[in-house]
Amino acid sequence: MRFGSVTTKNTNTATFSAQLDSLFIDDYEVKIALNDSANSSNLVGEINSASLTSITATAVGSTNMTITGSAGVANKKLKVRPGTGTTFRALAEVEPFKFTQKLNHPLLAENENFGRVIAFDKHIPIDTVAEQRLVISSDRASTQLRMGLDRDLVTTSPTYDQFTTTFDADSTKYIDKVSQSGAAYIYDLLDSSVTPGSAQSIAQPT
Repeated sequence: MRFGSVTTKNTNTATFSAQLDSLFIDDYEVKIALNDSANSSNLVGEINSASLTSITATAVGSTNMTITGSAGVANKKLKVRPGTGTTFRALAEVEPFKFTQKLNHPLLAENENFGRVIAFDKHIPIDTVAEQRLVISSDRASTQLRMGLDRDLVTTSPTYDQFTTTFDADSTKYIDKVSQSGAAYIYDLLDSSVTPGSAQSIAQPT
């Protein structure tokens, strides 16, 4: 898990009473001892006393807990998975993947197969700051090429490479649509509290 923390979502007071159910934390199996009171603090104690030097667990109330990893590996701070029994998935409701954002088509276009292929780049920068890019393909997207008249080709002109003939005070534009040419949408991970997101596009793709 990239951000190194997971919290159970248990609402059943008998969740942690399942004897010898288990879960794996960083590939180390932790078993749940019989606990008639079903208090999560017993399992928290077992995790903290296990041979997991970079893992800590804390109780959240009496029926939930948070598991946190502090390994120094960028984007791989914690790994949790089910062991025996149903405590991990059905009872404690461990949620390794936390829903934080939904990505819709940036132009709200339909029938373009947005999300046909999704991939993260695997590059980890030297400073290990997690700024991976996400690429989403849309194999039926259509490229829109702007059309214009009288392009200024004088390199020293202030209007160089612009269309000098416009229509309706440049409020009317003409495009050449290349149907189903395909597109790739690239997303950067930003700290939204510091850097607001903005959409950019290539005006004249070739």
